[in-house]
Amino acid sequence: MGDSTRKQDGISIIGYGGRLSEKEIEQMLEDVEKFKQEMRRRRKIIRWIDTENQVTKKGYEQIYKKYESRCALIMGTANMSL
Repeated sequence: MGDSTRKQDGISIIGYGGRLSEKEIEQMLEDVEKFKQEMRRRRKIIRWIDTENQVTKKGYEQIYKKYESRCALIMGTANMSL
């Protein structure tokens, strides 16, 4: 559970009636782990932005560019799995 939100952290993937193969389930679990790592990075950036009130426009732009492509990749992958 998340400390501040009391939301449960976890994902259950169940293959009902043979709809998902073991390989597909394993791939989904690997993807989840990658997304968790990316979310940790994003949270770190958000905390930095929240605490750093003297950042210049250029500083924000550098951070934005760095993570824009990563977010696009994640969103593209997430949309493919829907």
